[in-house]
Order: sequence, then structure tokens, then C-alpha cells
Amino acid sequence: MKTSDRTYQESTEQSDNQLGPELKECPVCSAVGLPERIKDHDCQSFLEQRRRQ
Repeated sequence: MKTSDRTYQESTEQSDNQLGPELKECPVCSAVGLPERIKDHDCQSFLEQRRRQ
């Protein structure tokens, strides 16, 4: 592996770590957010708020 390839791979890995936690989508209402929030959110309230926008 060339030095430039290694540097690119290292910078890509570092930037991936800086993105933060992966977001999840609710299979019922399509809300997107942190997994622990999606698990505990109220789909009905989310859908009502979405309709008002």
C-alpha cells in the first residue's frame, strides 16, 4: 500500500468516526432520529406535527 493510499484510508476512517451515531428510521411513521429516541417516540404525535407543517 502506498503512503498516499494509507493516508486517504486513515483520513476516511477518522471522518467516519466524527459523524456521530447512526440515525434510525421508524418503520411505522418514517420519523428519523437517534435509535433510543425512535424507540420511545410517539408515532401519532409525530404524524400530527408533520401534517401541520
